[in-house]
Amino acid sequence: MTVSETFEQFLSGLELDKSYQEIVEDRHAAVRDYLESRLPGVRTQLIGSLQRRTRIDPLTGLQDFDIDILVELFSFERWALPGQGFTGEDALARVEGAVKDGVRYRKMGAHEDRPAIVIPYGDGSSIELVPALRDRVPGSPGYGRTYWVPRGGAWRPADYDYDANWISQANTAADGRLVPTIKMLKAWRRAHCAEMRSKFSLHTRFYRSSSPLASVGNCCHGPSSSPERWRR
Repeated sequence: MTVSETFEQFLSGLELDKSYQEIVEDRHAAVRDYLESRLPGVRTQLIGSLQRRTRIDPLTGLQDFDIDILVELFSFERWALPGQGFTGEDALARVEGAVKDGVRYRKMGAHEDRPAIVIPYGDGSSIELVPALRDRVPGSPGYGRTYWVPRGGAWRPADYDYDANWISQANTAADGRLVPTIKMLKAWRRAHCAEMRSKFSLHTRFYRSSSPLASVGNCCHGPSSSPERWRR
């Protein structure tokens, strides 16, 4: 076997096992269909490494494997006055209530673990539902693009779609080498530097070092004091 062939074999071993992939797809599709039927007008999508296609095969089955799902409740167009509007607590309660309305998910032990509602599975994996509002405040730098999610008692901005699109564009510009490189670094981190806990740190390092697009990726942090409440 040549060096190139050995390298390709190594990369293929990092891909999510087909049987695991089928389980993951079945679970997130079922939860998303359930939520969208339970909460009319709500939109859901994958986020995290599954959205960015940088997830690597787990070492021990699906133990500690999390499936991150964004739950877009609605869009907002202006900030609310103190004591008014829709809070992060409201968002978490709405998603948790909808999940627990389903006997199956209630029996599975669905619970709040901020900033998400977690649905645990018997194999040690879980689905994490992140409630969000879409920014449609006129003049906002993140208009139509940025989501706001409840963290630390306030709403915080998140550019999930932009981040995923940036990775995709950068991967294309690198002739398909960026995503495999990220996967290899994640595998190295798992084997040799487990204390590096931030799942997104490797991606942000690429943000800061590889492209002019990086300067755009951090332009949308919202007000210096993040509001606690939004009004439609």
